[in-house]
Amino acid sequence: MNIYQKNLPHNQITANSTLIEVSSFHTPLASIDFGKLFQQYNNPQGWMMIGGILLVILLLQISGTGKGKITTGKVCGVSEKLAATNLALKQIKEHKHNKVTLWSGTPRYWVKGKWRGLLANIQTMLGAAPTVWFPNAERGTLVIGAPGSGKTYSTIDRMLESAMQQGFPILLYDKKGDQLRLHAPLAARYGYKVRVFAPGEPFSG
Repeated sequence: MNIYQKNLPHNQITANSTLIEVSSFHTPLASIDFGKLFQQYNNPQGWMMIGGILLVILLLQISGTGKGKITTGKVCGVSEKLAATNLALKQIKEHKHNKVTLWSGTPRYWVKGKWRGLLANIQTMLGAAPTVWFPNAERGTLVIGAPGSGKTYSTIDRMLESAMQQGFPILLYDKKGDQLRLHAPLAARYGYKVRVFAPGEPFSG
């Protein structure tokens, strides 16, 4: 009888009884590599994001409301879409520098001319809005999404082209240079004089 069979009741021990000792394995807690984490955010965009988070925390602390929030939001419904459509068409018609409407996707109207506004409202009520409007875009627009989710392609590029279609002056900061290949020839096609500031690059000037 071996040492493992001694712990079994006598009526369960046979000549062929075999016991295997399995050592317990404990997975160590995953350690956080703060060096890589710091390196990932050690760039202008990372510092801006961290600064924005700190600013929001600071505003929450000094707001004094005790509710722990500085604003509210909700998914827009038909009434919000109608309001956005009416305001957008008004701002496009007035074409002022401090009341700007941009859009994502070229507007598709059922009817053009003086009935455009009325039919655009009917389109919106029927769930076929001409486009996604961004009225009062001069205040700023924040596009949030996971890496590779299509923020630039679906929203930023479309809004830039809408600004070109309206002839607004554009100052574009492109860190990687990927958007230069798209927007420089696109702006030239819309009649813009394109200037690129990229020290050390042959196309700068």
